[in-house]
Amino acid sequence: MSLALDLADRGVDVALLSSGSLAPDRLSQDLSKAESFPDYHADPRSLDARRLGGLSWAWGGRCLPLQPHDFVPRAELDLPGWPIEYADLMQHGETAAKFLGIGHPDFEPRAQLENADLSLERWASMPALANKHKKVLAADDGPKVYLDITCSGAEIDEHGKVIAIQAKTPDGKPVRVKGSDFVLAAGGLETARLLLWFSEQNGRTAPRWTGRGYMGHLKAQIADIRAPDDIVGTLDYRQGVDCFVRNRLALPEQTLVDRRLPNIQFWLDNPTMSNPGHGVPGLSLAYLALATPVVGPRLLPSAMRDYFVGFGKPSMTAHMKNVLRSPFGAARYCLASWSSRRTIPVRPGYITRKSDGFHRLTCAAEERPRFQNGLTLGTSRDQNGMPRAIIKRDLHPDDINGLINANRALIETCASKSIHMRLDGQNSKLEEKVRISSGDGYHQIGTARMGLSKNDSVTDPECRAHGISNLFVAGSSVFPRCGQANPTFSIVCLSHRLAGTIAKGYSYAD
Repeated sequence: MSLALDLADRGVDVALLSSGSLAPDRLSQDLSKAESFPDYHADPRSLDARRLGGLSWAWGGRCLPLQPHDFVPRAELDLPGWPIEYADLMQHGETAAKFLGIGHPDFEPRAQLENADLSLERWASMPALANKHKKVLAADDGPKVYLDITCSGAEIDEHGKVIAIQAKTPDGKPVRVKGSDFVLAAGGLETARLLLWFSEQNGRTAPRWTGRGYMGHLKAQIADIRAPDDIVGTLDYRQGVDCFVRNRLALPEQTLVDRRLPNIQFWLDNPTMSNPGHGVPGLSLAYLALATPVVGPRLLPSAMRDYFVGFGKPSMTAHMKNVLRSPFGAARYCLASWSSRRTIPVRPGYITRKSDGFHRLTCAAEERPRFQNGLTLGTSRDQNGMPRAIIKRDLHPDDINGLINANRALIETCASKSIHMRLDGQNSKLEEKVRISSGDGYHQIGTARMGLSKNDSVTDPECRAHGISNLFVAGSSVFPRCGQANPTFSIVCLSHRLAGTIAKGYSYAD
């Protein structure tokens, strides 16, 4: 949407094809069914939202940028750099911030902690972006929006140029779409599947990294923190001028280098909702509601609901005991959380202590791009005739241990008379926790990575597919590495950069 609106604003004739309509549809979602995927990876059908606006319907709204040192290679961790610079991304920060509804792209913290670094995250004021931009999407001078049109192939000539895109409607009617330039913006997994299929369909050899280097973020709750109210307030949500903001704890860049740690940040969070051991009545009531088959799907989209409900089957009796300890308090907590999601600007949530007075810390760390992790085409086909995906993503012990060691480093850094931190247990227990919570596939990064050569990448620094002159990719699939930041803000910055690249080939008179 950001790319299409930017191009239309520049006077370019642009059509936006959405694989779905405005409401979710089970049959459309089945197009994302994979032939196989790892145990801890979420079903890809819950990771796609085949409707106008995509997964912004399930997005919490968190916005923060990649960091300058994410763009520089780290040989000691086998992390590549980017073929573009941090400034190339952030020069589009103001435009991206306006599109996302976060005011200005100001991510400098307004507070300090004596013994730890802080960074700032901003939260979109209205995360459902199709609703936020519905007027301009429907305007006469906006992009032409076509719903329920799913790309199913491409016609590529001998010169490496896309002549037309093949597509289908939900009832199987074929549609042929011609244009001068084409952009795939289908999420990391579906974009890779389309690129592989385009090559196979046209008898071409795809760059060897197509679909490979699949990364998400390693994320986990393996540490607790107890701190005075003023420090907790520094780390809690607060309303800024344009949106809600929150400070995060960060390790200094030099500490990351000296201790060979991945880029990582930490934030105050609620305990894992599915674990009744937290002893919090409101969280247990929220879990019971989300875990109920009839009620849960009506409260949250499947991807977000799966994240909170988690894996396994916790004791419902233990959750009920938590609720019965303070039923009215539990109801007030759930009502406040529910109401906050319907205000503008949206409040992301409410942070609560465990029954022992500690808060949970959640962390997100970067994952190294590995060739063996990724997507290939299977033998079964979807209803449009495209091969379904075979997804492989195995978390490497080095990445898991890097996250655990970074938690230890934070505990050493923050230790003081007033701040108490503790790790959950021994390494074997921690490793399994990280593995379970990190393999989900919510962030699909790196499957069409950008670079200077088709030997080590899929797209060039302008997000153009190697060997296909008028086919571009928008999204985090082009990121060579993931950093610690969730990708949304950087995706939109890159989309506006791509709009400028494409618009150079047009005059306003065309």
